[in-house]
Formats: sequence, C-alpha cells, structure tokens
Amino acid sequence: MLRRSSSRSPARASGPVRAFTLIEVMAVLVLLSILSLMFLPKMSDMDEDAVSVTEVLKTRLRYAQIRSLNNMSVHGVRSTGSSYWLFYNGDLDNRELFPGATSTTITLPAGVSMDAFIVSFDSRGVPYTDAGANAGSELAAGSAAASITVGGKAGAVRITPGTGYIQD
Repeated sequence: MLRRSSSRSPARASGPVRAFTLIEVMAVLVLLSILSLMFLPKMSDMDEDAVSVTEVLKTRLRYAQIRSLNNMSVHGVRSTGSSYWLFYNGDLDNRELFPGATSTTITLPAGVSMDAFIVSFDSRGVPYTDAGANAGSELAAGSAAASITVGGKAGAVRITPGTGYIQD
C-alpha cells in the first residue's frame, strides 16, 4: 500500500543549511576594497579638469595620427602651453578643425597648463618632434608629448617611439 505524505509540511533536504558566514562576507568586501584602491590612484592624482584635458588630448593626438595614415600626409599637434591646434602638410600655419571643435585653436581651461610641444605623424603613423616629420627627428624613447598640470598636480600623455602608441 502506498503511503501518502502530508501536504501541510514542505519537503526539506536533510542536512545543515548552507550560507556565507560573516567572516566570509567581510573577506570578500576587503578584497573588493583592495582591488578598487589599485585603480583609484590614477584618477585621484589629478582633478577633473586635468583628467578631461588629458583624455581629450590623447583622442586628438590619435586623430592626427589617423589623418596621417588615411591621407598619406603629415599631420600633427602643436601646443603653446595654453592652447593647441591640429596642423597638416608639415606646416604649423595650415590649421584644421578637430572633430566637434568650433575653432582651429583649442584654448585650455583656466588653471590648466601643458608643456609646449610639436608632435607630427608621418604616413606610417610614426611620431616626430618637428612639424615636417623629417628624418632624424623621430620621437626619442621615454619622451612625453605633453605634461598637463592643474593646481600643481601633473599628468602626462606619452607617445611610444616607432609605433606612435598614445598612452598616459
């Protein structure tokens, strides 16, 4: 004869109930805190203005490099310290608009400065320190394209010699 179980009591698995202990939860939170602290210093060394100027400058340097690659010509960026612009054909006076810009000269926000520099890219994307991308003026190892300073806190945009990889 078949026995019928009562429908009133729910079926339970035999054995202890498994859950995280307070110590395990705390250990996970500590590990997550440590991991987040590894990425925070990069952003906290500079304030918002410096970070945004750095990111925009990196994007615009990449744009100059892509223009050189696509047009088989020399494009570059010239900075005076308080402003910068995109130039082409190796002539600092041949200015072009950056995408989204309303003026050929980009003026830095108040309190933000950067080193004066010239970076040009040849038709292969190789970076140079002169406007014409002439032989012998290739970017040297360890060179910074720009050091950006806001309120005494500095950040740098670096371009890898030979490849033209742009990083901070």
